[in-house]
Amino acid sequence: MSVNTILKQNSKEILNQFVKDIFPQAGCSEKHLCQAAKVMMHTNLKRTKLHRQLSAYANNSTHHPCSIPATEEHRMKVFLTKIKECSQEQHSKLKNETDVK
Repeated sequence: MSVNTILKQNSKEILNQFVKDIFPQAGCSEKHLCQAAKVMMHTNLKRTKLHRQLSAYANNSTHHPCSIPATEEHRMKVFLTKIKECSQEQHSKLKNETDVK
């Protein structure tokens, strides 16, 4: 929900801003969400609900603190979409693990 809100409410200037691409072509992990929180610290979105959620998730993960090795960049709009996809993927993994137990 937070990603959708940002995509709807923010200007093209913010959404066209370039940020580090920390997500792999396929799949993602807790580490990538931790890295996403760090990337957002250097943007105009550092005080958003999404950033607070990612930071909290990162603080509770086994990958905190994390580093940002990426040199490639993407537009913020692409970055936010990847955050949404990764969050959904991680949520599904957790839900499946809980259902199996």
